[in-house]
Amino acid sequence: MDNNLMELWGNFFLAAAKGQKQAGEFSKMAGGGPWGMPGPGAAMGGISGTDAFENAARECLALFARVNGEIQKTITDYLALADLVPRKDYLALREEFEAYRKSVEEKGTGSMGSLLGEEMSLQKQGLRNFEELVRDQARQFQDLMENFT
Repeated sequence: MDNNLMELWGNFFLAAAKGQKQAGEFSKMAGGGPWGMPGPGAAMGGISGTDAFENAARECLALFARVNGEIQKTITDYLALADLVPRKDYLALREEFEAYRKSVEEKGTGSMGSLLGEEMSLQKQGLRNFEELVRDQARQFQDLMENFT
């Protein structure tokens, strides 16, 4: 094996081991806190002015949240211009449509279904009466023709 390659790998592992050791020592020195790190006030030993850092961080996060909301609104407005709808709005509207469709189907099988059934039976009865009338007229016409001859 090449000596230069072995030296490169050896240096790499030595640097990694030193970095691991330093990270462990720093964590012990910091004394815990979230993710093994203290807050800025504790790390600075209570030096005045460190609260300003925490306040600036809060303001930065609030600004980020506001900018994120504005970006979302801009994207929604752009999609509206292109006649596109966000998926969550589409799914909510589809769910509402399905609920309305089910309620209409249930009502249709109730009172509307019975009304429709009554109308159909009246139409069937009217058609039967008309067929009987045509048969009677045909029979009467045949009787008339037989009497002429």
